[in-house]
Amino acid sequence: ETGATLIHPFDDPAIVAGQGVAGLEIVHQLPELDTVIVAIGGGGLISGIASAVKNLKPKVKVWGVQPRGAASMYESVKNGRIVKLPTLDTIADGLAAKQPGNLTFESVRKYVEGILLAKDDEIKEAVITLLREEHVLAEPSGVAPLAVLGKGYIPKPREKIVLVISGGNISLSLLKELLGDYIDSEQKT
Repeated sequence: ETGATLIHPFDDPAIVAGQGVAGLEIVHQLPELDTVIVAIGGGGLISGIASAVKNLKPKVKVWGVQPRGAASMYESVKNGRIVKLPTLDTIADGLAAKQPGNLTFESVRKYVEGILLAKDDEIKEAVITLLREEHVLAEPSGVAPLAVLGKGYIPKPREKIVLVISGGNISLSLLKELLGDYIDSEQKT
């Protein structure tokens, strides 16, 4: 309507390439890594990271994570075609894409070992765990890789794993709710 140029938030080669810089940094900082776990919404971040990592270190495993209530990439890969979800239901709103893009779908099929699913309760717990243990506040979408660690993904002894944790876009009301739930559960034990 305004004549502005649309830049797709995840299904654009330049966006994917830009996200790939994170993959280059991961390999540069930890050249002996074994596994990278990345959250997936529409697939731009994991496409860039996986492409960079796999082209530099083909033996490194790259796993994706999606919330159970927004598992469009998971369903698409499982069905061998892009699937559009009718509804989304997750606390991780930054990962809530009804369908992956064409570019990102193909990239995930090519470079990613598999997609793990996280429950919203596991994601909430991961926000608190990261805050409590590492003093890092991240939004629910950003902690999805931590949410599956030890649950959906069981590390091997001495495995060098990178969890891509990103985003601090958490509302004060959600943080208050999560902290209240955590405090309540601690008082019961």
